[in-house]
Amino acid sequence: MERGRSEKRARGQRTHGASVQKRRERAGTIRAHPAVRLAPLPHPMSRPLFVLAALAAAASGCIPSRATVEFVERRSPSALFDVPAVADSLVALTLDDGPEPGNTDRVLDVLAAHDARATFFLVGERVKRQPTLARRIQREGHEVANHGWTRDPALFLSREAMTASILRTDSLLRAFGDPVWFRPSVGFYHRGTVRAADSTGYRIALGSVTTNDPQNPFIGAQVRHILREVRPGDVIVLHDAIGERTKAPEILARVLPELRRRGYRVVSLSELAEASGTSRE
Repeated sequence: MERGRSEKRARGQRTHGASVQKRRERAGTIRAHPAVRLAPLPHPMSRPLFVLAALAAAASGCIPSRATVEFVERRSPSALFDVPAVADSLVALTLDDGPEPGNTDRVLDVLAAHDARATFFLVGERVKRQPTLARRIQREGHEVANHGWTRDPALFLSREAMTASILRTDSLLRAFGDPVWFRPSVGFYHRGTVRAADSTGYRIALGSVTTNDPQNPFIGAQVRHILREVRPGDVIVLHDAIGERTKAPEILARVLPELRRRGYRVVSLSELAEASGTSRE
């Protein structure tokens, strides 16, 4: 019996090792491409002040400006924010915190109506409760990505706790695709988070156009902000699973047709990154 358990553990370790290597190969190709904008590790003395300022801005419900995003970018650990050198007019759409019955379904309906694709950063414990909804995301051509096991802020999790959270979520997500992207919960994190993502083969992805929709009740203002700020290669961040505060379906119903009218194509994060590679050839 002990021998059987040992063989099972060994098989699991080999499978995990292969998954990590595969993700590293894909993410490594994206990281090496000069079109992908990366940010350096923050100075250790500057991070506490930056975090307090960022958290205060988030709590206030303010919509981050392009300058604010670039400020965060300069002071964040190495992460993907956008892919500005794409040849085509592509933008990536990302949605956080799902799956959630009702709201995620409504988002999927809007995406289908406008022939748009997205990357869904899924919370592990919610995937466990809603596997059918996660399957719908995959079945309709969208990308699944890792948002950790719970909504606990990544900033307050140790490297060990974050690694466990990523791997536990990964064990479920692999039934719905080949996830390579990880977004820390609440968007703030530290070096331990980066090391946890790297050790599991994931690539951290943030975004370049965000409306702070969990705290912002004004749909019109968020629509105007996205349409004013968006550029080719941007990564839009919205939330599809925050209960009654979820505004993503209404926002997307107004944003997506206008983006199409302007000649944009809305794609997943991996599609955007891969397009930047093919555009150089």
